[in-house]
Amino acid sequence: MDRQHRFLMVGIGASAGGLEALGLFFQGLREPPGMAFVVISHIGRDRPSELATLLSNFTTLSVFTVEDGVQIAPNHVYVSPPGVTMTMSSGRVKVHHDGSDLARTKAIDIFFSSLAEDQGEYAAAIVLSGLDGDGTLGIKAIKERNGLTMAQTGNGPSPKFDSMPQSAIATGLVDLALPAQEMGPRLIEFARGMGALADLGPGAGRTRLNDIISKKAEICTILLDQLGHDFSGYKDATFARRVQRRCLFLNIALASEYVEKLRAEPAEAATLFRDLLINVTDFFRDADAFDSLAKDVVPSLLENRTSQDTLRVWVPGCATGEEVFSLAILLMEAIEGRESAPRVQVFATDIDERALDVARAGRYPAPMMKEVSEERRKRFFVKDGEGYLITRAIREICIFSPHSVFRDPPFSRIDLVSCRNLLIYLGGDVQHQVLPIFHYSLRTRGYLFLGLSENIGSHSDLFEPIDRKNRIFRARGDKRAMPQLPFRLDRKPGYPASVPRSSSVSRLRREAEMQILERHAPQFVLVNTAGDIVYFSSDTGSFLQPSAGAPTRALIDLVRKGARVEVRSALRECMETWKPVRRSGLRIEIEPRKVLVHTITIEPLAKRDGEEPLLLVVFHQVGEEVAGRFAEAASQSATNEDPADVDAEMKDIRDRLQATIEEYETSMEELRSANEELVSLNEEQQSSNEELEASREELQSLNEELQTVNAELKMNIIELDAANEDLRHFFESTEVATVFLDSQLTIRNYTVPALEVFRMKPADKGRALADLSTRIDYPNFERDLQTCLLEGSSKSVEVPARDGGTYYRLLIRPFDKLRNSEAGLVVTATDITELVQLRKMSPPASGEHKRE
Repeated sequence: MDRQHRFLMVGIGASAGGLEALGLFFQGLREPPGMAFVVISHIGRDRPSELATLLSNFTTLSVFTVEDGVQIAPNHVYVSPPGVTMTMSSGRVKVHHDGSDLARTKAIDIFFSSLAEDQGEYAAAIVLSGLDGDGTLGIKAIKERNGLTMAQTGNGPSPKFDSMPQSAIATGLVDLALPAQEMGPRLIEFARGMGALADLGPGAGRTRLNDIISKKAEICTILLDQLGHDFSGYKDATFARRVQRRCLFLNIALASEYVEKLRAEPAEAATLFRDLLINVTDFFRDADAFDSLAKDVVPSLLENRTSQDTLRVWVPGCATGEEVFSLAILLMEAIEGRESAPRVQVFATDIDERALDVARAGRYPAPMMKEVSEERRKRFFVKDGEGYLITRAIREICIFSPHSVFRDPPFSRIDLVSCRNLLIYLGGDVQHQVLPIFHYSLRTRGYLFLGLSENIGSHSDLFEPIDRKNRIFRARGDKRAMPQLPFRLDRKPGYPASVPRSSSVSRLRREAEMQILERHAPQFVLVNTAGDIVYFSSDTGSFLQPSAGAPTRALIDLVRKGARVEVRSALRECMETWKPVRRSGLRIEIEPRKVLVHTITIEPLAKRDGEEPLLLVVFHQVGEEVAGRFAEAASQSATNEDPADVDAEMKDIRDRLQATIEEYETSMEELRSANEELVSLNEEQQSSNEELEASREELQSLNEELQTVNAELKMNIIELDAANEDLRHFFESTEVATVFLDSQLTIRNYTVPALEVFRMKPADKGRALADLSTRIDYPNFERDLQTCLLEGSSKSVEVPARDGGTYYRLLIRPFDKLRNSEAGLVVTATDITELVQLRKMSPPASGEHKRE
């Protein structure tokens, strides 16, 4: 298309509740807009659609149902036929009848994506009322090619079903979220400003370009100060076009005015930041980076892995899933052909559940598959109409889940974290928090894969570069310190901040009791049934000591050496019997020549309703020895000890060890069995989830069709009401006596003058007309009615009234058979008295006039 004659092409996606939204949109267009509109809706192929006819009631523009190959022209509205998908090529619409019913539920994505590829910045996409998330991927495609994106929101008549527009808005790629009736004027304003964007092109006037470039340094400084990102290296033309788009939306003429806007409103700086970062989001984005990952990282991940191992990948901020499936394909290619390949799990998380729904569906328009080779398309995708569906083998290894990197606990034992183009949207403080979380999640020597515009910043102590150019890093060291996560401790309801003291006696007693507890009571801890400490008393250091490594609350790990076996045995015995257990003579060396002798008591804590059971572990220090004396005493004791006692003690130790081994083996067997059950259950749930997802999409499609049918029926009812009202006014105002008879020649309806001519009453509806004593003198009236009804013929006859002073022309006509309606007759009686009198006064031309 000639550049000088290009115009804006607007794709409008609407589904359930869309007819009302479309009506509001077109009613908002008060003048010829100079652009073309293509309406895409979800209507099944098994029934005709009257959407084009209904839309013509809301606009003066020409409305057509699309035919294959039609050339799009401005000031026209093109409506998709039912049960098809459409694409745009060279300004012409192509209609596709192939593809499954599920493929047609993504008809909006398919058209928007092809529109973006065909028209570039002259493409616009509008998402109106509807269910599911169709249109979300298409919005991304339009935005990536500098087109205009809009979505319906409230502030007036809200969308009846907001799933579609809200899914689009959640991507952050919608330029304008407006009520439907306000979209038209903003579209016209944007279309008028398209010339300003054209002025920025090569060979055109450079006034606007120079104006923006002169302020580029100031704009970049503002972005750097507010958001911490430097865009001074952006190409001038690209930078100017993105800034000019923002000026169009804000009705700002000069770059200096926009600079002041940026300084005054940080939100606008964030919006420009997102616009400047927009890039194509396709599969295998940044092909060189994925090639480096496949060459330098994947072989290392698979090294020494067997079928008993699991390769775990985490993709935070996965959005609509292209990166997730790209990584899954890369890993599947690597493990194919291996004799003992590990199991692969790709955990894909995002805070946007609507985007996750799009990702779970795994269905993408063809224009988004450009970076996927033909070989990969055949192996890992199934073509469905004008879209592609990810294969089951790839889909099953990808687990999608809502998750916030900042609020939720991180995943653990991860081999590869792929977080591409998420950090650039975060401030420096948040990045400083997120990168240690990734380090904690990774296994020793695990890998981190970032976007080309991202880096590890000041965390070189946590990661070492593998490929700086492609932003691939490896976790340093073996130490896994728990990163600081946001948390909040709230006071539980029902517990006052302070205890009122009713008297000085109570206060003195309480102070005395507290001092006794602190100075004279034994040390203790409370543990749960998992063996984790939930409360420490003071001064437990003589018995407990933190070990090196990651922090832990496990009692057995904190007990000092020399007492762990006895504590483990006593703890297990107490849990099994739920009775107090006591162990004496525990000698613990806390200093080179200092040994403390302890007795421990473990007993169940009194049960509390609705709370987990706890165990009370009390440490009683019964003595202190010098290490040398202890060794000497132990040697003397060993010399004098009875061999029978030694044998009994050894037997007891062997029995405990054997019981521990058997318990360990039983636990391992139970864990293996539980793991197999969980794997099987997970596979069943994934299969059920896919079936439910397919059923949900089918039900949504059916519901959308029913909503559209309902809207059309409402419009038909409105039209019928208007027609009935017109008929009522006609019946009441006409002077022609008319009676409508059904196939039994009974009265169906009549006009007011017919009451007098045929001597009818309103109660005579349903009676045979021939049974009434009418004013007309027509003996063959009933016979002629029967003849006209049976033969489908008409008859006109002049008849006098019974009073002899009035004459009528009686016309009997059958109902129109072409309407495929019930048989019947229309009988009209016209007063021709004056005509008959004039005829009598005039001499006849020949012969005498005879009545038929």
